[in-house]
Amino acid sequence: MQDSAVVAAVVAGDTDGFGAAYDQYAASLYGYCHRVLPGPEAAEAVLDTFLIATAKLDGLRDPDRLGSPAQGYLLVAPARLVLTSKSGTPASGFIRLTALNGPVPHYTVRVAADPGRVKVVPADGSLPVNGTVEVTVTVTSKVALTTHVVVEPGNLTVTVVYKLKPQPAPKPSPPPPA
Repeated sequence: MQDSAVVAAVVAGDTDGFGAAYDQYAASLYGYCHRVLPGPEAAEAVLDTFLIATAKLDGLRDPDRLGSPAQGYLLVAPARLVLTSKSGTPASGFIRLTALNGPVPHYTVRVAADPGRVKVVPADGSLPVNGTVEVTVTVTSKVALTTHVVVEPGNLTVTVVYKLKPQPAPKPSPPPPA
């Protein structure tokens, strides 16, 4: 199927059109994602891309399906954040929130567990249509941990994995003098 025919079929809501789009573009999209993300996350990003495209097109055909056109929804990336540092030294990374299909008048970001060790900034706010914000996630811990950051609206979850850098191996003792 040619690009123009694929686009026409997708816009018309034809499931064969989505299948053709996936068959035609998923491999190259996966190749790109795989260069910037670990394997499982690359495959998830490809799937998310097609799911979001389907939802947006369905929303354009039936605005009631995604709620009021005046109210947007959030996209959160990445779905997994891995941080590494020395024991007790803070490590930070970012998650990006994007408002799609309209503004998001109020969002919140909270830590599901270990709030004393994990901080998020900003923890709330609003976004205009297609607006984005980077949320800084900082972990300070003496032990490795895995927790979740939950973004509302949408009950979207980001897994945060904190790993400790291995301690350097001790230097060998010099041999005794002969």
